[in-house]
Amino acid sequence: ESFGLWTSGCHAICPLRAATIGTWTNLQPGQLVLDVGSGCGHYASWLYDWFGVRTVGVDFVGAAVNFARQEVAPAVPSQFCWFNVAAEGLGFVPPGSVDLAIAVSVLHYLRTDTHRFERKDSQVQGHFGPVRNKTKERTPCDSL
Repeated sequence: ESFGLWTSGCHAICPLRAATIGTWTNLQPGQLVLDVGSGCGHYASWLYDWFGVRTVGVDFVGAAVNFARQEVAPAVPSQFCWFNVAAEGLGFVPPGSVDLAIAVSVLHYLRTDTHRFERKDSQVQGHFGPVRNKTKERTPCDSL
């Protein structure tokens, strides 16, 4: 099994998220999904396989965009572009041009240094006391 640029897979949870999103939003064949933080393009594959949708993916990791272009775009109706949404926003997307916008994979990059917000004696992520900054440990791509 290929994980793209990821150091490991997320097992069943990532495809389960895609299935849940598609089901709850009632995705229909031919609809267009904007995937902000599309990474290696796995969501485009799952959403096409299960719901028949097209995907436009944007990500700021060039290697991930290249992987998605080479491995996913030839197999499913999708397009992947490098773009820094954090700096530029989503103004390039014409109003009403997509049926659904998702930003699921960006959750992997959120900082998890919760000690900044939690009491030092609280239980956070299975730890008691001060929690170390786990950002580097949780970053899933080798190149980051």
